[in-house]
Amino acid sequence: MSIQRLAKYLHCVFILASLSLIALVGGNSSRVVHAEMKHVLRGMVADHTGAAIPNFRVGLWVRSREGTVSMPEMGSPMLTAQTDRDGQFSVELQPGSYEVCVVRFPKSCRELLVEETSRSLEYLNFRINPVDDPAGSGLLDKRVREISGPFATDCGRVRREDSPKLATKCALRAYKSHKAFYVRYDDKGIGDSEGARAIAGDATGKVYSLEFDSMGMDTTDLPPGTTMPDGFHTKIIACSQPVRLRVTRAAGELICFADGHWLGDK
Repeated sequence: MSIQRLAKYLHCVFILASLSLIALVGGNSSRVVHAEMKHVLRGMVADHTGAAIPNFRVGLWVRSREGTVSMPEMGSPMLTAQTDRDGQFSVELQPGSYEVCVVRFPKSCRELLVEETSRSLEYLNFRINPVDDPAGSGLLDKRVREISGPFATDCGRVRREDSPKLATKCALRAYKSHKAFYVRYDDKGIGDSEGARAIAGDATGKVYSLEFDSMGMDTTDLPPGTTMPDGFHTKIIACSQPVRLRVTRAAGELICFADGHWLGDK
């Protein structure tokens, strides 16, 4: 190969390499810019008395150009944020149009437009009321089965007029045999509402205490790690490790120790 041809060849290679480098840098740059275009939405969820609500889900749905349907018909939200112990939440958003709602509370829904040029987003204050979300105790049964698993021992549902002796004995026997189990005890809720509590253990030996009220429960002074996945209705508390269980003298129900005291003692 002559010197002239070699020089032309090297010149072409240099140009192609330069173009590739520019494309690579430009691509990375656009990704950086794209990442920087995210905006942080912040807000707070409180009940009708103004008390902050911890461990509540806030859902975000993307709105189409033609609008959107009501929350119950939209299915699962595209994004969710969980409120902290002070009832506050935050979530990063790309520019777009959103429907922001406290999950299970369609009346709380807000339209939110996030533009590329937005410097800051409105701080959203949600105020929700338990009466806007009445529920049946099937929610408790659903959570109990999720915790214990599909092969758990069902020790039964103890209605208010029934003796809990056999169901409690079944649950204790399953726990001592290192088997997943669950037992439910019906109770009177607040006012005329339907109430119940349950104990559920999974296959790993973890045990949980669950409470339910059809009209909702107080969300203040919750033990650390408590979750309320169904609005105000179900409260799930992990029993302390190592697990300590006992039967109440008055009601004959199985309870566990957590957060320094016996849960559901009567």
